[in-house]
Amino acid sequence: MRHALLSLALLVGCHPADTDVDTDAPVDGDADTDADADADADSDADADSDADTDTDPVCDPITAFSIAPGGLLLDVSLHVEVGAAEDVFVACTSPTEPLEQHLVESTAPATSHDLPLRGLLAGTQYDCVARSTCGGDTLTDSVTTGLPTGIPVLTATPTAGETMTGAYTLFNEQGGCSSSAEMYVAIVDPDARLRWLYDLGNDLILDMDVQMIDHDVMHIGGGWGLFDESQSNLGLFLDVDLSGNVVLERTAPDFGLGFNHHSEALPDGTYLSITGDHDTNGQRTWNGIGVELWAPGQGVVWSWDSQALADAGLVDPPNILEELLLPSPYHANASSILTDPLGDALWLSIYGYEELWRIDRSTGKRTHVFGQGGDFTLVDTAGNPLPDREYTWVQHGIDYTPDGRVLAYDNGVGRPGGGYSRVVEYRLDLMNNVATKLWDWTEPGWYNTVVGDADYLDGGNVLVTQGFSRCTEIFPNDVSEILELRPPDTVVHRITWPNSNWGVYRSQRYDGCDLFANARYCDTIAQRWAELGVDSL
Repeated sequence: MRHALLSLALLVGCHPADTDVDTDAPVDGDADTDADADADADSDADADSDADTDTDPVCDPITAFSIAPGGLLLDVSLHVEVGAAEDVFVACTSPTEPLEQHLVESTAPATSHDLPLRGLLAGTQYDCVARSTCGGDTLTDSVTTGLPTGIPVLTATPTAGETMTGAYTLFNEQGGCSSSAEMYVAIVDPDARLRWLYDLGNDLILDMDVQMIDHDVMHIGGGWGLFDESQSNLGLFLDVDLSGNVVLERTAPDFGLGFNHHSEALPDGTYLSITGDHDTNGQRTWNGIGVELWAPGQGVVWSWDSQALADAGLVDPPNILEELLLPSPYHANASSILTDPLGDALWLSIYGYEELWRIDRSTGKRTHVFGQGGDFTLVDTAGNPLPDREYTWVQHGIDYTPDGRVLAYDNGVGRPGGGYSRVVEYRLDLMNNVATKLWDWTEPGWYNTVVGDADYLDGGNVLVTQGFSRCTEIFPNDVSEILELRPPDTVVHRITWPNSNWGVYRSQRYDGCDLFANARYCDTIAQRWAELGVDSL
Protein backbone atom coordinates (compact mmCIF):
# COMPACT_ATOMS: atom_id res chain seq x y z
CA MET A 1 0.00 0.00 0.00
CA ARG A 2 2.93 2.24 0.40
CA HIS A 3 6.43 1.88 -0.83
CA ALA A 4 8.52 -1.25 -0.41
CA LEU A 5 11.06 -1.24 2.41
CA LEU A 6 14.16 -2.03 0.44
CA SER A 7 15.34 -1.55 -3.13
CA LEU A 8 17.14 -4.86 -3.44
CA ALA A 9 20.08 -4.76 -5.83
CA LEU A 10 20.59 -8.31 -7.02
CA LEU A 11 24.34 -8.43 -6.98
CA VAL A 12 25.77 -11.36 -8.89
CA GLY A 13 29.32 -11.03 -7.61
CA CYS A 14 32.00 -8.75 -6.33
CA HIS A 15 34.06 -8.64 -9.56
CA PRO A 16 33.09 -8.63 -13.24
CA ALA A 17 33.36 -11.83 -15.27
CA ASP A 18 36.52 -12.42 -17.30
CA THR A 19 36.41 -11.48 -20.98
CA ASP A 20 39.90 -12.44 -22.20
CA VAL A 21 40.46 -15.24 -24.70
CA ASP A 22 42.33 -18.49 -24.24
CA THR A 23 46.13 -18.07 -24.57
CA ASP A 24 47.22 -21.56 -23.61
CA ALA A 25 49.99 -22.90 -25.85
CA PRO A 26 49.92 -26.49 -27.15
CA VAL A 27 51.99 -28.88 -25.10
CA ASP A 28 53.70 -30.36 -28.20
CA GLY A 29 55.28 -28.75 -31.23
CA ASP A 30 54.29 -31.10 -33.98
CA ALA A 31 51.36 -30.94 -36.26
CA ASP A 32 48.01 -31.86 -34.80
CA THR A 33 47.13 -35.47 -35.54
CA ASP A 34 44.20 -35.92 -33.17
CA ALA A 35 40.56 -35.19 -33.83
CA ASP A 36 40.33 -31.84 -32.06
CA ALA A 37 41.62 -28.49 -33.14
CA ASP A 38 44.97 -28.58 -31.34
CA ALA A 39 47.55 -30.99 -30.01
CA ASP A 40 46.51 -30.68 -26.33
CA ALA A 41 46.07 -33.88 -24.47
CA ASP A 42 43.03 -32.50 -22.66
CA SER A 43 39.58 -32.01 -24.07
CA ASP A 44 38.95 -28.40 -23.09
CA ALA A 45 40.61 -25.18 -24.09
CA ASP A 46 42.71 -24.69 -20.96
CA ALA A 47 43.77 -26.35 -17.77
CA ASP A 48 41.35 -24.74 -15.28
CA SER A 49 37.60 -24.88 -14.97
CA ASP A 50 36.71 -21.45 -16.33
CA ALA A 51 37.26 -19.87 -19.73
CA ASP A 52 40.72 -18.46 -19.05
CA THR A 53 43.92 -19.15 -17.18
CA ASP A 54 43.55 -16.80 -14.21
CA THR A 55 42.24 -17.85 -10.80
CA ASP A 56 38.62 -17.49 -9.68
CA PRO A 57 37.85 -14.31 -7.63
CA VAL A 58 37.96 -14.57 -3.86
CA CYS A 59 35.63 -12.34 -1.80
CA ASP A 60 37.15 -10.52 1.10
CA PRO A 61 36.11 -12.05 4.42
CA ILE A 62 34.10 -10.33 7.12
CA THR A 63 36.64 -9.16 9.70
CA ALA A 64 34.25 -7.95 12.41
CA PHE A 65 30.53 -8.28 13.18
CA SER A 66 28.64 -7.03 16.22
CA ILE A 67 25.08 -6.27 17.29
CA ALA A 68 24.19 -3.33 19.54
CA PRO A 69 20.88 -1.92 20.82
CA GLY A 70 19.12 0.37 18.36
CA GLY A 71 17.30 3.60 19.00
CA LEU A 72 14.08 1.83 20.03
CA LEU A 73 13.19 -1.27 22.03
CA LEU A 74 12.60 -3.66 19.12
CA ASP A 75 15.39 -2.70 16.75
CA VAL A 76 19.14 -3.30 16.77
CA SER A 77 22.17 -1.83 15.03
CA LEU A 78 24.37 -4.17 13.01
CA HIS A 79 28.05 -3.28 12.52
CA VAL A 80 29.99 -5.15 9.83
CA GLU A 81 33.61 -4.71 8.74
CA VAL A 82 35.18 -6.33 5.68
CA GLY A 83 38.75 -6.51 4.37
CA ALA A 84 38.03 -4.55 1.18
CA ALA A 85 35.16 -2.48 -0.12
CA GLU A 86 32.35 -4.99 -0.54
CA ASP A 87 28.58 -5.15 -0.31
CA VAL A 88 27.39 -7.15 2.69
CA PHE A 89 24.23 -8.68 4.09
CA VAL A 90 23.09 -9.80 7.52
CA ALA A 91 20.49 -12.54 7.97
CA CYS A 92 18.83 -13.26 11.32
CA THR A 93 16.70 -16.17 12.48
CA SER A 94 15.25 -17.18 15.83
CA PRO A 95 15.54 -20.62 17.46
CA THR A 96 12.15 -20.13 19.10
CA GLU A 97 10.39 -18.51 16.12
CA PRO A 98 11.40 -20.55 13.04
CA LEU A 99 9.34 -18.43 10.63
CA GLU A 100 11.35 -15.30 11.48
CA GLN A 101 13.79 -14.53 8.63
CA HIS A 102 15.12 -10.96 8.73
CA LEU A 103 17.47 -9.83 5.95
CA VAL A 104 19.19 -6.47 5.54
CA GLU A 105 21.73 -5.51 2.87
CA SER A 106 24.14 -2.66 2.33
CA THR A 107 23.42 -0.16 -0.41
CA ALA A 108 27.01 0.44 -1.57
CA PRO A 109 30.44 -1.25 -1.33
CA ALA A 110 32.43 -0.18 1.74
CA THR A 111 34.83 -1.57 4.31
CA SER A 112 32.55 -0.62 7.22
CA HIS A 113 28.77 -0.90 7.36
CA ASP A 114 26.16 0.10 9.96
CA LEU A 115 22.75 -1.38 9.20
CA PRO A 116 19.48 -1.00 11.14
CA LEU A 117 17.39 -4.11 11.80
CA ARG A 118 13.83 -3.34 12.85
CA GLY A 119 10.53 -5.08 13.47
CA LEU A 120 11.83 -7.77 15.83
CA LEU A 121 9.67 -9.60 18.34
CA ALA A 122 9.97 -8.65 21.99
CA GLY A 123 11.88 -10.93 24.35
CA THR A 124 13.15 -13.10 21.50
CA GLN A 125 16.62 -14.43 20.69
CA TYR A 126 17.91 -13.79 17.18
CA ASP A 127 20.98 -15.51 15.71
CA CYS A 128 22.56 -13.50 12.90
CA VAL A 129 25.17 -14.20 10.22
CA ALA A 130 27.09 -11.56 8.23
CA ARG A 131 28.74 -12.18 4.86
CA SER A 132 29.90 -10.37 1.75
CA THR A 133 27.18 -10.49 -0.87
CA CYS A 134 29.53 -12.17 -3.34
CA GLY A 135 30.43 -14.96 -0.92
CA GLY A 136 33.35 -15.71 1.36
CA ASP A 137 33.70 -16.37 5.04
CA THR A 138 31.02 -15.40 7.55
CA LEU A 139 30.82 -14.18 11.14
CA THR A 140 27.93 -14.67 13.56
CA ASP A 141 26.46 -12.94 16.60
CA SER A 142 23.27 -13.19 18.66
CA VAL A 143 20.94 -10.77 20.43
CA THR A 144 17.85 -11.02 22.62
CA THR A 145 15.39 -8.13 22.41
CA GLY A 146 13.94 -6.45 25.47
CA LEU A 147 10.44 -6.64 26.89
CA PRO A 148 8.24 -3.53 27.04
CA THR A 149 6.69 -2.64 30.37
CA GLY A 150 3.18 -1.36 30.88
CA ILE A 151 2.07 -2.13 27.32
CA PRO A 152 -1.09 -4.20 26.74
CA VAL A 153 -0.88 -7.62 25.12
CA LEU A 154 -3.34 -7.69 22.23
CA THR A 155 -5.31 -10.60 20.80
CA ALA A 156 -5.72 -11.36 17.09
CA THR A 157 -8.76 -13.27 15.84
CA PRO A 158 -8.56 -14.22 12.15
CA THR A 159 -11.65 -15.56 10.41
CA ALA A 160 -11.24 -19.04 8.97
CA GLY A 161 -11.03 -19.01 5.18
CA GLU A 162 -10.35 -15.26 5.02
CA THR A 163 -7.04 -13.50 4.27
CA MET A 164 -6.28 -10.15 5.85
CA THR A 165 -5.03 -7.27 3.72
CA GLY A 166 -1.38 -6.44 4.33
CA ALA A 167 0.54 -7.46 7.43
CA TYR A 168 1.31 -4.53 9.73
CA THR A 169 -1.19 -2.37 11.63
CA LEU A 170 -0.14 1.10 12.83
CA PHE A 171 -2.08 2.94 15.56
CA ASN A 172 -1.84 5.20 18.60
CA GLU A 173 -2.84 4.02 22.07
CA GLN A 174 -3.07 5.65 25.47
CA GLY A 175 -3.55 4.08 28.90
CA GLY A 176 -5.57 6.00 31.45
CA CYS A 177 -7.11 9.45 31.59
CA SER A 178 -4.78 11.51 33.74
CA SER A 179 -2.33 14.02 32.33
CA SER A 180 0.46 11.58 33.21
CA ALA A 181 -0.93 8.83 30.94
CA GLU A 182 1.63 7.91 28.29
CA MET A 183 0.75 8.05 24.59
CA TYR A 184 2.34 5.47 22.30
CA VAL A 185 2.50 4.77 18.60
CA ALA A 186 2.71 1.05 17.88
CA ILE A 187 2.95 -1.39 14.98
CA VAL A 188 1.75 -4.98 15.34
CA ASP A 189 1.89 -8.01 13.02
CA PRO A 190 -1.06 -10.23 11.92
CA ASP A 191 -0.88 -12.06 15.25
CA ALA A 192 -1.21 -8.69 17.05
CA ARG A 193 2.33 -9.03 18.40
CA LEU A 194 4.29 -5.85 18.94
CA ARG A 195 6.89 -5.02 16.25
CA TRP A 196 7.54 -1.30 16.86
CA LEU A 197 6.88 1.08 19.75
CA TYR A 198 7.44 4.82 20.17
CA ASP A 199 6.68 6.77 23.35
CA LEU A 200 5.14 10.20 22.64
CA GLY A 201 5.07 11.26 26.28
CA ASN A 202 2.12 12.47 28.31
CA ASP A 203 -0.21 15.47 28.67
CA LEU A 204 -1.78 14.58 25.33
CA ILE A 205 -5.37 13.87 24.29
CA LEU A 206 -6.21 10.68 22.38
CA ASP A 207 -6.95 12.48 19.07
CA MET A 208 -3.61 11.52 17.49
CA ASP A 209 -3.27 10.93 13.75
CA VAL A 210 -0.48 8.58 12.52
CA GLN A 211 0.52 7.47 9.02
CA MET A 212 3.59 6.37 7.09
CA ILE A 213 4.97 8.95 4.66
CA ASP A 214 7.32 6.47 3.00
CA HIS A 215 9.00 3.16 3.87
CA ASP A 216 11.04 4.72 6.70
CA VAL A 217 9.30 7.86 8.03
CA MET A 218 5.91 8.36 9.68
CA HIS A 219 3.95 11.51 10.40
CA ILE A 220 2.35 11.99 13.82
CA GLY A 221 0.03 14.90 14.52
CA GLY A 222 -2.73 15.97 16.89
CA GLY A 223 -3.30 15.50 20.60
CA TRP A 224 -4.83 18.89 21.46
CA GLY A 225 -8.42 17.73 21.18
CA LEU A 226 -9.89 19.74 24.07
CA PHE A 227 -8.60 23.11 22.81
CA ASP A 228 -7.18 24.00 26.21
CA GLU A 229 -4.92 26.99 25.58
CA SER A 230 -3.44 26.65 29.07
CA GLN A 231 -2.22 23.14 28.24
CA SER A 232 1.55 22.64 28.40
CA ASN A 233 1.64 21.76 24.72
CA LEU A 234 -0.54 22.54 21.72
CA GLY A 235 -0.48 19.04 20.29
CA LEU A 236 2.23 17.33 18.28
CA PHE A 237 3.52 17.67 14.74
CA LEU A 238 6.33 15.16 14.20
CA ASP A 239 7.98 13.22 11.42
CA VAL A 240 9.83 10.26 12.96
CA ASP A 241 11.83 7.54 11.23
CA LEU A 242 11.57 3.89 12.22
CA SER A 243 14.78 4.16 14.23
CA GLY A 244 13.11 6.80 16.43
CA ASN A 245 14.93 9.82 15.01
CA VAL A 246 12.88 13.02 14.76
CA VAL A 247 13.10 14.22 11.17
CA LEU A 248 10.75 17.22 11.47
CA GLU A 249 9.08 18.86 14.46
CA ARG A 250 6.79 21.84 14.99
CA THR A 251 5.48 23.01 18.36
CA ALA A 252 2.67 25.24 17.06
CA PRO A 253 0.92 25.85 13.75
CA ASP A 254 1.59 28.92 11.65
CA PHE A 255 -2.18 29.29 11.21
CA GLY A 256 -4.59 28.46 14.02
CA LEU A 257 -4.15 27.53 17.65
CA GLY A 258 -2.90 23.94 17.98
CA PHE A 259 -2.72 20.53 16.30
CA ASN A 260 -5.82 18.43 16.92
CA HIS A 261 -7.71 15.44 15.50
CA HIS A 262 -6.25 15.35 11.99
CA SER A 263 -2.77 15.95 10.56
CA GLU A 264 -1.94 14.33 7.24
CA ALA A 265 1.10 14.28 4.97
CA LEU A 266 -0.09 14.67 1.38
CA PRO A 267 1.60 13.16 -1.70
CA ASP A 268 2.85 16.58 -2.89
CA GLY A 269 4.91 17.10 0.28
CA THR A 270 2.45 19.42 2.04
CA TYR A 271 0.72 18.74 5.37
CA LEU A 272 -3.00 19.21 6.01
CA SER A 273 -3.79 19.84 9.68
CA ILE A 274 -6.82 20.85 11.69
CA THR A 275 -5.57 23.62 13.96
CA GLY A 276 -8.68 25.33 15.35
CA ASP A 277 -9.19 29.08 15.46
CA HIS A 278 -11.20 31.73 17.28
CA ASP A 279 -14.58 32.84 15.96
CA THR A 280 -16.32 35.96 17.21
CA ASN A 281 -19.60 37.83 16.76
CA GLY A 282 -18.24 41.04 18.24
CA GLN A 283 -19.60 40.24 21.69
CA ARG A 284 -18.34 36.72 22.37
CA THR A 285 -15.31 34.74 21.23
CA TRP A 286 -15.25 30.95 21.03
CA ASN A 287 -13.34 28.08 19.44
CA GLY A 288 -14.15 27.54 15.79
CA ILE A 289 -12.46 25.73 12.92
CA GLY A 290 -9.02 26.40 11.50
CA VAL A 291 -7.34 24.40 8.75
CA GLU A 292 -3.71 24.79 7.71
CA LEU A 293 -2.03 23.51 4.54
CA TRP A 294 1.68 23.83 5.25
CA ALA A 295 4.88 22.97 3.39
CA PRO A 296 8.47 22.70 4.70
CA GLY A 297 10.50 25.67 3.52
CA GLN A 298 7.39 27.57 2.43
CA GLY A 299 5.12 27.81 5.45
CA VAL A 300 1.38 28.18 5.02
CA VAL A 301 0.36 27.64 1.40
CA TRP A 302 -3.40 27.72 2.05
CA SER A 303 -5.68 28.12 5.05
CA TRP A 304 -9.34 28.32 5.95
CA ASP A 305 -11.35 29.19 9.05
CA SER A 306 -15.00 29.34 10.01
CA GLN A 307 -15.20 33.06 10.80
CA ALA A 308 -16.99 33.81 7.51
CA LEU A 309 -19.70 31.30 8.48
CA ALA A 310 -20.04 33.00 11.87
CA ASP A 311 -20.29 36.40 10.17
CA ALA A 312 -23.08 35.07 7.96
CA GLY A 313 -24.96 33.56 10.90
CA LEU A 314 -24.51 30.03 9.56
CA VAL A 315 -22.88 28.82 12.78
CA ASP A 316 -23.83 29.81 16.30
CA PRO A 317 -21.88 30.55 19.48
CA PRO A 318 -21.95 27.73 22.02
CA ASN A 319 -24.81 27.63 24.48
CA ILE A 320 -24.23 27.10 28.20
CA LEU A 321 -24.38 23.30 27.98
CA GLU A 322 -22.06 23.21 24.99
CA GLU A 323 -19.54 25.40 26.77
CA LEU A 324 -19.49 22.84 29.58
CA LEU A 325 -19.34 19.68 27.47
CA LEU A 326 -17.77 20.59 24.14
CA PRO A 327 -14.60 22.52 23.36
CA SER A 328 -16.40 23.89 20.31
CA PRO A 329 -19.99 23.30 19.17
CA TYR A 330 -18.85 22.62 15.62
CA HIS A 331 -15.21 21.59 15.83
CA ALA A 332 -13.81 19.52 12.97
CA ASN A 333 -12.38 16.05 13.58
CA ALA A 334 -11.37 15.02 10.05
CA SER A 335 -10.35 16.85 6.89
CA SER A 336 -9.50 15.97 3.32
CA ILE A 337 -8.41 17.85 0.22
CA LEU A 338 -9.35 16.36 -3.13
CA THR A 339 -10.64 17.21 -6.57
CA ASP A 340 -14.25 16.06 -6.67
CA PRO A 341 -16.75 16.41 -9.56
CA LEU A 342 -17.18 20.12 -8.78
CA GLY A 343 -13.50 21.00 -8.48
CA ASP A 344 -10.86 21.52 -5.81
CA ALA A 345 -12.47 21.04 -2.41
CA LEU A 346 -11.84 20.79 1.31
CA TRP A 347 -14.12 18.32 3.09
CA LEU A 348 -14.61 18.58 6.85
CA SER A 349 -16.29 16.30 9.39
CA ILE A 350 -18.09 18.48 11.95
CA TYR A 351 -18.56 16.76 15.30
CA GLY A 352 -21.16 18.83 17.15
CA TYR A 353 -23.33 19.53 14.12
CA GLU A 354 -23.18 15.90 12.90
CA GLU A 355 -22.45 17.09 9.37
CA LEU A 356 -19.96 16.89 6.53
CA TRP A 357 -19.08 20.20 4.88
CA ARG A 358 -17.71 20.81 1.42
CA ILE A 359 -15.61 23.99 1.10
CA ASP A 360 -14.70 25.39 -2.32
CA ARG A 361 -10.97 26.03 -2.02
CA SER A 362 -10.95 28.78 -4.64
CA THR A 363 -13.64 30.88 -2.92
CA GLY A 364 -13.53 29.60 0.67
CA LYS A 365 -17.31 29.26 0.61
CA ARG A 366 -19.25 26.32 2.02
CA THR A 367 -21.08 24.77 -0.94
CA HIS A 368 -22.66 21.59 0.49
CA VAL A 369 -23.80 20.27 3.86
CA PHE A 370 -24.39 16.53 4.28
CA GLY A 371 -26.39 15.48 7.33
CA GLN A 372 -29.88 15.62 8.76
CA GLY A 373 -31.35 19.01 7.88
CA GLY A 374 -28.66 19.59 5.25
CA ASP A 375 -28.66 19.93 1.47
CA PHE A 376 -29.07 16.31 0.37
CA THR A 377 -31.95 13.96 -0.25
CA LEU A 378 -30.99 10.57 1.20
CA VAL A 379 -32.05 7.44 -0.70
CA ASP A 380 -31.23 3.73 -0.82
CA THR A 381 -29.70 1.99 -3.85
CA ALA A 382 -33.17 1.59 -5.38
CA GLY A 383 -33.85 5.32 -5.08
CA ASN A 384 -36.29 5.05 -2.17
CA PRO A 385 -36.17 7.85 0.44
CA LEU A 386 -34.49 7.01 3.74
CA PRO A 387 -35.28 8.46 7.18
CA ASP A 388 -32.96 10.84 8.99
CA ARG A 389 -31.57 8.09 11.23
CA GLU A 390 -29.62 6.81 8.18
CA TYR A 391 -27.44 9.93 8.16
CA THR A 392 -24.33 9.99 10.35
CA TRP A 393 -25.01 10.98 13.95
CA VAL A 394 -21.63 12.23 15.12
CA GLN A 395 -18.92 10.82 12.88
CA HIS A 396 -15.14 10.38 12.73
CA GLY A 397 -12.44 9.17 10.37
CA ILE A 398 -14.06 10.05 7.04
CA ASP A 399 -12.56 8.75 3.78
CA TYR A 400 -13.50 10.40 0.49
CA THR A 401 -12.91 9.33 -3.11
CA PRO A 402 -12.85 11.61 -6.18
CA ASP A 403 -15.85 9.77 -7.66
CA GLY A 404 -18.07 10.88 -4.77
CA ARG A 405 -17.98 7.93 -2.36
CA VAL A 406 -17.79 8.68 1.35
CA LEU A 407 -16.83 6.14 4.02
CA ALA A 408 -17.73 7.13 7.58
CA TYR A 409 -17.26 5.86 11.09
CA ASP A 410 -20.72 6.75 12.42
CA ASN A 411 -20.63 6.98 16.22
CA GLY A 412 -24.43 7.14 16.32
CA VAL A 413 -24.87 9.62 19.19
CA GLY A 414 -28.48 10.83 19.33
CA ARG A 415 -29.61 8.57 16.49
CA PRO A 416 -33.43 8.45 16.34
CA GLY A 417 -34.61 5.09 17.63
CA GLY A 418 -31.51 4.51 19.76
CA GLY A 419 -27.78 5.01 19.57
CA TYR A 420 -25.37 2.48 18.08
CA SER A 421 -22.15 2.74 16.09
CA ARG A 422 -21.55 1.50 12.56
CA VAL A 423 -19.46 1.97 9.43
CA VAL A 424 -21.41 3.27 6.44
CA GLU A 425 -20.68 4.18 2.82
CA TYR A 426 -22.56 6.74 0.72
CA ARG A 427 -22.29 8.06 -2.80
CA LEU A 428 -22.82 11.83 -3.09
CA ASP A 429 -24.22 13.35 -6.28
CA LEU A 430 -23.04 16.93 -5.86
CA MET A 431 -24.79 18.19 -8.98
CA ASN A 432 -28.25 17.03 -7.87
CA ASN A 433 -27.75 16.95 -4.09
CA VAL A 434 -28.70 13.29 -3.79
CA ALA A 435 -26.93 10.97 -1.34
CA THR A 436 -27.23 7.21 -1.83
CA LYS A 437 -26.55 4.91 1.09
CA LEU A 438 -24.59 2.00 -0.42
CA TRP A 439 -24.16 -0.25 2.63
CA ASP A 440 -23.59 -0.22 6.36
CA TRP A 441 -22.41 -2.66 9.01
CA THR A 442 -22.68 -2.92 12.76
CA GLU A 443 -22.58 -5.64 15.39
CA PRO A 444 -24.31 -6.17 18.74
CA GLY A 445 -22.98 -4.05 21.57
CA TRP A 446 -20.97 -1.66 19.41
CA TYR A 447 -21.53 1.89 20.58
CA ASN A 448 -18.58 4.26 20.98
CA THR A 449 -19.63 7.87 21.42
CA VAL A 450 -16.28 9.46 20.55
CA VAL A 451 -13.24 8.71 18.35
CA GLY A 452 -13.02 5.98 15.70
CA ASP A 453 -11.86 5.55 12.12
CA ALA A 454 -12.76 3.86 8.82
CA ASP A 455 -10.34 3.53 5.89
CA TYR A 456 -10.48 2.00 2.44
CA LEU A 457 -7.91 -0.77 1.93
CA ASP A 458 -6.38 -1.97 -1.31
CA GLY A 459 -8.62 -4.63 -2.81
CA GLY A 460 -11.89 -3.18 -1.52
CA ASN A 461 -11.92 -4.14 2.15
CA VAL A 462 -12.31 -1.60 4.95
CA LEU A 463 -10.21 -1.11 8.10
CA VAL A 464 -12.44 -0.15 11.03
CA THR A 465 -10.98 1.25 14.25
CA GLN A 466 -13.61 0.74 16.90
CA GLY A 467 -12.03 3.49 18.90
CA PHE A 468 -12.68 3.79 22.58
CA SER A 469 -11.77 6.30 25.27
CA ARG A 470 -12.81 5.43 28.81
CA CYS A 471 -12.20 9.06 29.71
CA THR A 472 -15.26 10.24 27.80
CA GLU A 473 -17.36 7.13 27.02
CA ILE A 474 -20.71 6.50 28.66
CA PHE A 475 -19.95 2.76 28.66
CA PRO A 476 -16.65 2.65 30.59
CA ASN A 477 -16.20 -1.14 30.40
CA ASP A 478 -15.94 -1.32 26.62
CA VAL A 479 -12.63 -2.11 24.88
CA SER A 480 -10.93 -0.91 21.70
CA GLU A 481 -10.79 -3.11 18.61
CA ILE A 482 -9.41 -2.85 15.08
CA LEU A 483 -11.07 -5.04 12.49
CA GLU A 484 -10.93 -5.62 8.75
CA LEU A 485 -14.30 -5.83 7.05
CA ARG A 486 -15.16 -7.22 3.64
CA PRO A 487 -18.31 -5.25 2.80
CA PRO A 488 -21.04 -5.56 3.47
CA ASP A 489 -20.85 -7.94 6.43
CA THR A 490 -17.78 -10.23 6.64
CA VAL A 491 -15.24 -9.65 9.40
CA VAL A 492 -11.88 -10.84 8.05
CA HIS A 493 -9.60 -10.17 11.00
CA ARG A 494 -9.88 -8.59 14.44
CA ILE A 495 -7.42 -7.13 16.96
CA THR A 496 -8.72 -6.68 20.52
CA TRP A 497 -7.35 -4.80 23.54
CA PRO A 498 -7.43 -6.70 26.85
CA ASN A 499 -9.30 -4.12 28.95
CA SER A 500 -10.92 -0.70 28.97
CA ASN A 501 -7.85 1.15 30.23
CA TRP A 502 -6.46 1.64 26.73
CA GLY A 503 -7.91 4.07 24.22
CA VAL A 504 -7.30 4.05 20.45
CA TYR A 505 -8.18 6.73 17.92
CA ARG A 506 -7.13 5.75 14.38
CA SER A 507 -5.19 3.01 12.58
CA GLN A 508 -3.54 2.27 9.23
CA ARG A 509 -2.65 -1.01 7.50
CA TYR A 510 0.56 -1.68 5.51
CA ASP A 511 1.87 -4.42 3.27
CA GLY A 512 4.41 -6.94 4.56
CA CYS A 513 7.17 -5.45 2.38
CA ASP A 514 6.42 -1.83 3.31
CA LEU A 515 8.09 -1.54 6.70
CA PHE A 516 10.36 -4.36 7.83
CA ALA A 517 12.71 -6.79 6.06
CA ASN A 518 11.07 -10.00 7.30
CA ALA A 519 10.57 -12.87 4.85
CA ARG A 520 7.76 -14.08 7.08
CA TYR A 521 5.51 -11.39 5.62
CA CYS A 522 7.38 -10.31 2.46
CA ASP A 523 7.82 -12.56 -0.58
CA THR A 524 10.49 -10.24 -2.00
CA ILE A 525 12.66 -10.81 1.06
CA ALA A 526 11.98 -14.56 0.93
CA GLN A 527 13.12 -14.66 -2.70
CA ARG A 528 16.29 -12.71 -1.92
CA TRP A 529 16.97 -15.00 1.06
CA ALA A 530 16.94 -17.97 -1.32
CA GLU A 531 19.12 -16.22 -3.93
CA LEU A 532 21.80 -15.54 -1.31
CA GLY A 533 21.68 -19.13 -0.11
CA VAL A 534 21.23 -18.08 3.50
CA ASP A 535 19.87 -21.44 4.62
CA SER A 536 23.15 -23.12 3.64
CA LEU A 537 25.36 -20.80 5.69
